[in-house]
Amino acid sequence: MTILRDPLAGLSAFVGSVEAGSFSAAARILGATPSAVSKAVAKLESEVGVRLLHRTTRAVHLTAEGQALYERGARIMREARDVRKELSEATGVRGPLRVTAPVDLGQPWLAPRIVEFLERFPDVQIDLSLTNRFVDLVEERFDVGVRLGHVRDPRLVRRKLGPTGAVLCASPAYLRKRGTPRRLDDLANHATLAYMRDGKPMPWRFVDRDVDVTPGPFGSDDNAALLTAARAGLGIARLPAYVAAPDIERGRLRALFPDLAMQGPTASIVYPEQRYPLARLRAFIDFIAGAFAAAPP
Repeated sequence: MTILRDPLAGLSAFVGSVEAGSFSAAARILGATPSAVSKAVAKLESEVGVRLLHRTTRAVHLTAEGQALYERGARIMREARDVRKELSEATGVRGPLRVTAPVDLGQPWLAPRIVEFLERFPDVQIDLSLTNRFVDLVEERFDVGVRLGHVRDPRLVRRKLGPTGAVLCASPAYLRKRGTPRRLDDLANHATLAYMRDGKPMPWRFVDRDVDVTPGPFGSDDNAALLTAARAGLGIARLPAYVAAPDIERGRLRALFPDLAMQGPTASIVYPEQRYPLARLRAFIDFIAGAFAAAPP
């Protein structure tokens, strides 16, 4: 059926003829013959049941009914052109992306990678939201998020990046006062600064062993707060490697058990399920996945 091939053919011919002033001029713009344009307008008139144009040998003029249709039809055609333009642009690596990530990972690791991404793809605009609260990507209309730990939302597509690094550390003042633990069993005699989730302390996870943590003088669900407490000498903290590294380099903290590999939560990229992900989204996911593989946090 013709209408399935181009449901706006008649309206396009009509609006084009009015704006060009004649069927011949409209035909040149639309890439059709004058006869095809005339027939398309005649078919539209037959469908709506009124005359839309007065024809002369050189020009067309609107009837009163045609004027009413033209005012709305021209707007429809403009909107159709705008939609086509937007869809065409969406196939390239350009346009806006809303990104969310935890503060601890976003500030030291993700933000510098986003700068590198934008240098490579300057036509993309990124709105980065850093927060430790749970973000519903679908309800809050985010395009993509970087998550730490389990991803349970069935509405999201997940691309696993890999485990993050972690380190046990304490201030030199604390270690002078309480001594340096030499074995994991020694931790039972030390003050531990627990990372809390749902009111429970998270175990300290090594590659081949987990150590249960008894909450000490301070616990928090925020690594920045645990870092502050460790600097103050309140106890031993397990911190993401990318959070503790600057303080370890400056001597404000000392890493414990450097020969034992310690794992942080697994990082993933997640995005709302969609049949045809935008080019800018695919490019961002691939870039961040490659950056993680090259230099995991």
